[in-house]
Amino acid sequence: MHLKFFNAELTSLYERLVIKAEALYNRHMYDDCIKCIQAAAEFQYNLNYIYTDNRLDTLLQEISKDLFTCDTDPLNDDVVFFYDSFCLDNRGLTQHYLDALVSARKYKIIYVLEALNLNLGLDTITYLKTNNAVIEVLPEDSIINKSKYVYQLIKKYRPSSVLFHLTPYTSIPFLAFYPFPQIIKYQINLTDHAFWLGGRHFFDYLYEFRHYGMEVSINKRGYDISQLILNQYYPWQSGLPF
Repeated sequence: MHLKFFNAELTSLYERLVIKAEALYNRHMYDDCIKCIQAAAEFQYNLNYIYTDNRLDTLLQEISKDLFTCDTDPLNDDVVFFYDSFCLDNRGLTQHYLDALVSARKYKIIYVLEALNLNLGLDTITYLKTNNAVIEVLPEDSIINKSKYVYQLIKKYRPSSVLFHLTPYTSIPFLAFYPFPQIIKYQINLTDHAFWLGGRHFFDYLYEFRHYGMEVSINKRGYDISQLILNQYYPWQSGLPF
């Protein structure tokens, strides 16, 4: 059975999720608040009525302030993080940007992965190991504890920049990286057509792969054109016949 919903009904449901998230934050129920933020973001990603919501981004920033101490100490210029939600061979833009970082031959690459699935990302992991990258996989734990794990990784390696390759509704990287305003944050905008968490006050630059995404980032997400880097690409296909 298929149910029909009007846009007003769907928007009302989304607003109720945002209001509930705000109420949970005010009651210091951070774990439930984060889950509600992620639920609202995933719902909006499918609804696609808006492209960004400062209320959700602000909630993540405020939770981060409550959990972590701001750290503005010096960074290592030769260390770069690549934070990846996926690790999927031949999908997304993971291999494109990792290959570029390796080819530069001047960075210590710390590859931070939300979950490891060797059946889907073996080529990527093998490539990183061959090129002496450090691979850090988040533990199976609560969102807050995963964020604490990433926060400690940042303090350990002290990267000067980070590239994000994210699912539209993940919250972990925002909680962990907000306390480090001096780190340059690049969003690889692989989901340029839809809603995602994280706004122009978190990401310093967006890597765009087409002019449509640039238009959305400027007109719908509020980014300045100086924050956008157009970097078109060819599909990455390894080990397949022509």
